[in-house]
Amino acid sequence: MNTNIQNKQAQRTKIANDVCKRVGNVWLLTGTPMTSRPINYFNLLELVDSPVAYNWMAYAIRYCEGYQFNVGNRKVWNVKGAANLLELRDRTKTHVLRRLK
Repeated sequence: MNTNIQNKQAQRTKIANDVCKRVGNVWLLTGTPMTSRPINYFNLLELVDSPVAYNWMAYAIRYCEGYQFNVGNRKVWNVKGAANLLELRDRTKTHVLRRLK
């Protein structure tokens, strides 16, 4: 499901968000480790109502080494990095169950 709901503007993501808000418990399964790209997990954490995902900009700066730059007349965010991963794991341990092979 991770690859299907990464883009917040996609119709599929909007439908998944709506469905998740209507049910009591949400379980998400993914085979990708969180340490690969923390930005890929923002929407997932938002779906399970993790406090870490309440503020996208703070999440991007703290866990994705996010920064803003100008491209022409618009501002763009680079969120491809990873930082503070142990803290992120600690803050999401009540919402993420990680199993190793």
